Amino acid sequence: MAGAERQTIDAALANAKSAIDRQDYAAAGAILRTILSQHPFHERTLHVAGFYFQQRGQNERARSAYRAANLANPASWIAWSNLGVVERRLGRGHIAPILHRRALLAGGPRLAVYRNLANAILESGSPARAYRLSRMAACFAPGSEEAYLGLAESTPVGSEARRIGSLAARLMVIAGSTSILAGSMFKSFGRLAVSLIETGTSGEAFSLAHRLPLLAPGDAETELTLARALLEDGRIEDATRHCQRSFVAGRTGTIPDLRYLRKLEPNSRDFETVTIASDPTFAYPVHAPSLAYADNACLMVENFTVITKDGSIGLDGLTYSTPKPVNYSRNVVLMSRAGHVLAQPPETPDHLAGEAIALGGGSNYFHWLIDWLSKVPQFADNPDLADTPILVAADTPEPFLDLLPLLGLDRGRVRLVAHDTQCERLWLPSMSHSKGGFVAPNHLQYLEDRLFSAIRNRAKPAGRRLFLSRQPNGSRALVNAGDVEELLTRYGFEILDPGDLPIPKQFEIFAEATVILGAHGAGLTNILAAPAGCFVIELRHQETLPPYFRILAQLRGLTYRSITCDRVPNPRLAPRHANMFVPLDTLRAVLETL
Repeated sequence: MAGAERQTIDAALANAKSAIDRQDYAAAGAILRTILSQHPFHERTLHVAGFYFQQRGQNERARSAYRAANLANPASWIAWSNLGVVERRLGRGHIAPILHRRALLAGGPRLAVYRNLANAILESGSPARAYRLSRMAACFAPGSEEAYLGLAESTPVGSEARRIGSLAARLMVIAGSTSILAGSMFKSFGRLAVSLIETGTSGEAFSLAHRLPLLAPGDAETELTLARALLEDGRIEDATRHCQRSFVAGRTGTIPDLRYLRKLEPNSRDFETVTIASDPTFAYPVHAPSLAYADNACLMVENFTVITKDGSIGLDGLTYSTPKPVNYSRNVVLMSRAGHVLAQPPETPDHLAGEAIALGGGSNYFHWLIDWLSKVPQFADNPDLADTPILVAADTPEPFLDLLPLLGLDRGRVRLVAHDTQCERLWLPSMSHSKGGFVAPNHLQYLEDRLFSAIRNRAKPAGRRLFLSRQPNGSRALVNAGDVEELLTRYGFEILDPGDLPIPKQFEIFAEATVILGAHGAGLTNILAAPAGCFVIELRHQETLPPYFRILAQLRGLTYRSITCDRVPNPRLAPRHANMFVPLDTLRAVLETL
């Protein structure tokens, strides 16, 4: 290949990579097709093509591109390694370690290959072997933050956590507390400490967390992590001290008044148990609807926590449900598994005269419809509150607020709150459940009467098959989305992104559906508009996900099925938000039964 032609191809590949980065896939695809039409075995172009297909979720085609690159240059370690990565994404995890070892043979010891091999083995259920490989990677690249980050990520919980803590302290001495390496290790160790806290191993968590100030002295998150470990261990005074240090490190001004608050104990008489008729083994408690008020209460907008003047927490998730391992916001609340609560009233809240109703809000469509709007029945028909302002979180999207008039509420009553607010009198309608999707049947009936029944009655006869697509760079993305959509199209499915449509239009489309299929996510909330007899098929992965849509479907009398997908870890996301690889044979078998 002549030098001028090589330079032309290099420039074209740079443009293709740039187009992929900005998600201009049409431009990138055109460039790659042009090069490959003239040089079908150009190795670097095949690698870029593989990455292009991966970004589009077309992993089978990515595999073909990487295999072609491998044939073009069998000695390329990059080709073997990329092929191993894509085989993992395709659910063939047993093949990936073999390919990564071939990459080691082809290119010698390399950090990236050891990291990929460790990840593949960790995913196959061999954490001890993955940890040994991560240690080898750290030996080959002793100054690499990526190597030590991988070591921390693959470290088993327990005694190894303490060992890696000692390693972090040594690294801090070598690299200095302000180095990139120390900062990277701090983040990794902080995640590990929080993980230990949430699994109840508070002693080990504190043993690890107390090393964090060595890596990041004076850091607010460090102090907060220490406070969580201490609170979990029942050391209230020590936890309070570290919380105060956190606020000092993270804010200017004086130390705020951090108080140990009592948690409102649930009254067992206020509970009822919901049992789904079609699945009597599945039951959960819901709280009886209630409406109360508190004078001079402070509304903390981050999670609509209410701190009353007598030092009590008012938050459905804390007050009326089994305590979460830790439920806190950076702004306010720490809660331990034992029910201990620390809260920090704001230093300078906004003040609101008169009365107001705390509703809730936020940017998640499922939680807006199911968790926050479930408060509306408690006050909507109360004549004494007919003109009382309704407080809604300021980050609630405008289309969400447009649902309020459909529920009989004047949009003009809504007051968006962006700051903690001290209220002269704050009305507190409870949720019909604890926040988290475990919905009460009477709430579904309320939504049915005011939102869905009229739309369903004027809908066309059911017959549409809907597949709810997801953004490729978002949470729980389908890594083989292209193959899935190709299969579903053959079975008569429409590809629909609900977020592209106004909410009333979404209701109208779902009211005409015979089958609704999609990954676990907020878009499935619209099954509430579906007609009787509709099939709901949820794509889930092995990581524990709440049974939100199983509950909604079965309470609505819809036929529910789930397909377990292979979890594809995404380092940017929590495990429950990991991407998914859909087993096509299983999906095809389910489609044949419709």
